[in-house]
Amino acid sequence: MKATIRRGGISAAAGLGLCLALLPAGQTQARAQVFVPCGDIAALKAAVTNANAGGGPVLLASGCTYTLTAPDTPANADDALPEITGNVQISSVGGATLRRDSAQVFRILNVVPGGSLTLNRITVRGGEAAQGGGIRNAGRLGLYRSVVRDNTGSGIHNSGTLGLHNSVLLGNKASSGGGLANVAGSAIVNSSRIYGNSATSDGGGIVNAATLRVRGSTVYANRAVRGGGLFNRAGTATFARSKVLGNTATAPAGGGGVHEAGGAVTALTSAVIGNVPNNCAPLGSVPGCVG
Repeated sequence: MKATIRRGGISAAAGLGLCLALLPAGQTQARAQVFVPCGDIAALKAAVTNANAGGGPVLLASGCTYTLTAPDTPANADDALPEITGNVQISSVGGATLRRDSAQVFRILNVVPGGSLTLNRITVRGGEAAQGGGIRNAGRLGLYRSVVRDNTGSGIHNSGTLGLHNSVLLGNKASSGGGLANVAGSAIVNSSRIYGNSATSDGGGIVNAATLRVRGSTVYANRAVRGGGLFNRAGTATFARSKVLGNTATAPAGGGGVHEAGGAVTALTSAVIGNVPNNCAPLGSVPGCVG
């Protein structure tokens, strides 16, 4: 027998239904997920546009590479996909890749002010732009178990709020900030790897002019003229339980690991070791960094 509790003549079940009816529709049910078949770029653009307008999360096919051969539209010729203006989530259960394959130059993703993008198990590859060949972020950007690789103009150009979690920046290049250019706002790098990136001037792995926090991460095998691992132009950079190793600066005493040109760099329970030609520059600029 099913019991119904009644108070004041209205059953608990009916009361619950009444309460739910008074809530906005978005709070009573989850937004429907939108699956994009492998290789269907038109459907991918439509799904992003739908998400911008309050639609559901975007799910990409596992193991699929979505090859981007042209910019989004003539009016948005700098980006492969529609600008991120709303709350957009793109994920894949088994991992998927967004890859530019074109003689035309364009970045993959652009998060504008007020926009929010979350990537989960997504690889962003082969984009090219003056700022953020892979991703330019002026809003909110979160990467989880994702990879940004082989982009030109920085893997990520950040002037908003960035969180990099269990993710990788690999093989990106730029004039400054090959892997990550953190020019404004804030960036958290958590349990991630930044390696094999390069810059023709400063910051092969990272260039920072804002607020940067690196936790439980490794910055290694990056290359630049100054600051092979990190070039701190301004702002603050804090490393905790992290490693900066095996990076190279080609300038004499250029700070293979870290070059502090301005601001302040702090290495808490972190190791800056084995960088070429030295670990930190200028000498004594980073407390606890030797050589």
